[in-house]
Amino acid sequence: MNIFFKKFGDYISNIMAFGMYIFIQQIILVPMLSGSLTESEFSKIILFMTVLNIVSIVIGTELGNTRILEDNNVSKDSIYNVLIIKIFSVSLPLSIFLYLFIYSDSLQFLLALLTCFLCSFKQYLSSYFRLENKFKYILYGNFFYGVGVILGVLLFIISGNPIFSFLIGELVTVIYLIFISQKEKIWNINLRDSGDIKEKKIVYTSYLNLAMVSLLLNGLSYLDRFIIGPLLGLNVIAIYYSASAMSKFLSLLVNPINSVLIAKLAKQQKKYSYTTFFKFQIIILIGSCILSIVTSYLGVYFLYNQYFELAKSIILPVGIASGLSIASLISKTFVLVDVGTKGIININLLYGIVFFILAIVFSNIFGLQGFAWSSVIARAIQLLQYLILFSRKGNSDVYR
Repeated sequence: MNIFFKKFGDYISNIMAFGMYIFIQQIILVPMLSGSLTESEFSKIILFMTVLNIVSIVIGTELGNTRILEDNNVSKDSIYNVLIIKIFSVSLPLSIFLYLFIYSDSLQFLLALLTCFLCSFKQYLSSYFRLENKFKYILYGNFFYGVGVILGVLLFIISGNPIFSFLIGELVTVIYLIFISQKEKIWNINLRDSGDIKEKKIVYTSYLNLAMVSLLLNGLSYLDRFIIGPLLGLNVIAIYYSASAMSKFLSLLVNPINSVLIAKLAKQQKKYSYTTFFKFQIIILIGSCILSIVTSYLGVYFLYNQYFELAKSIILPVGIASGLSIASLISKTFVLVDVGTKGIININLLYGIVFFILAIVFSNIFGLQGFAWSSVIARAIQLLQYLILFSRKGNSDVYR
């Protein structure tokens, strides 16, 4: 047992930490909001959560991954601290999107924007704990997130503003992580623009490469939520979300696995053969598909029962698409560390183009089921492209 936890303890701790966060948000908070808001208001919450996930990963998680990957080259906290402030300062496109497409009310807009920034900073700060293998503090932080959500829900009941449910949770978590990071001397609060040009170039280039791939990958991952409304109507967003919520829950759990994988793979010289990689992916794919289908069915039935009859016809394709997505995300991690970012952007562009075209055609012919199956086909092509990319690199002498 001790050997097991020594080998897999980091993965388990990180999954538990992120799982707690997603459980509180997806299993408790969102279903509660769905029963308390109108269909239009709930659709806006879904879009807001989508933006929140994309922004926090692109800004916070990827800058944190940069901190981990470049630790041997550039370890000055100040360079990364200044960079995240610069990123926040040039986030005008995010502000415009939130204002024009989701919340035109000034208060709602400001609260949503603040929540995005807090969540991004939390993801960035968490990388310092991952770098030092202090995963238990991330777990504790997500416990405090739950406490903050409870306080936020109380504010929502009083004010009628659902954004408080997310905002207070993120705020409490950030306060806790800052306190612990100073107590354990894990993160240096240094905002002086130190470091030479060479060091900044290394960090900025590394982050931009990761951020561009992440923005494309995560934007395309949530592409279905952005285009289903114009194709099939606003009401369908709630139906599709209810069917895909639990499968997205599983997909989100891949993020902490990938975070640990990147940290582990970046520090070791071992390269994996294509045969080992392929067998691993087959196991991941089959397991993910089965688990996604089962959890999607149970999720709709127990959490969004009001949509069950309308959503049950798309549970199978949604589950298969989720399994393919999970396998692709894990494949991307191995490709990213062993091959680099070259080719990943093209793979995801191809996925986006295929899905967009098929979604338009299939939705017009088969409706919601056509939309769901178009995602399956596009995801299958995406995974196949990752396998091909890794196999080509695997034929080099480095991998023999």
